[in-house]
Amino acid sequence: MKVQNKIDKFIFGVILAAGYSSRFGSEKLIVKVKGKSIIKHVAEKVNNSTLNDFVVIAGKNYPVIKNEIPEFENKIKEVPDNIAPLSCSVRFSLSVIPENTDAVVFILGDMPLITTGLINRMIDKYIESGKKIIFPFHDNTIGNPKLFDKIYFDELKKVTGDRGGRDLVSLYQNDSAGIKVNNGYLFMDIDTEEDLERISSIIGAGIL
Repeated sequence: MKVQNKIDKFIFGVILAAGYSSRFGSEKLIVKVKGKSIIKHVAEKVNNSTLNDFVVIAGKNYPVIKNEIPEFENKIKEVPDNIAPLSCSVRFSLSVIPENTDAVVFILGDMPLITTGLINRMIDKYIESGKKIIFPFHDNTIGNPKLFDKIYFDELKKVTGDRGGRDLVSLYQNDSAGIKVNNGYLFMDIDTEEDLERISSIIGAGIL
């Protein structure tokens, strides 16, 4: 049975999976790593977390994403007229989350090394610290996922370009809390074939 978070907060996950994979050269989210597609690695870990629910934001890749994770088909939402920037997906996601959402965790769809444990730690930090923005960091580098309380939803709806909500972390440092992670591998995403090879090696070696 799915474990719920510690108090009565509705915390929603958003997997951002609508990118064009232009640097990779093909649809990277359906590439298999240890017998499982990248998007499936991410979706399963999100599903096993203490998030109350989640959506997968797809774009023109909607058909192939749906084919890769049919068990989550009802959670996949397609960005209308997707024009690729990350901010488009962020803004669209906020239009499809439940009205009673207290906070959102944004997870990148091309980060298969992300762990259920990290997502749960972020949720716990949000509940215990009272801070409204939560992020992981390693060696002074801020990574993903990022959690934002509902008080920042209006500002997130105004983001542009490929920066997502990262500027809000800097702008509201006093309302932010970081979680230290000991392994920088968690932040690795896939933009090139070389990235894929490194991540495949890590998963294959059972390092995480």
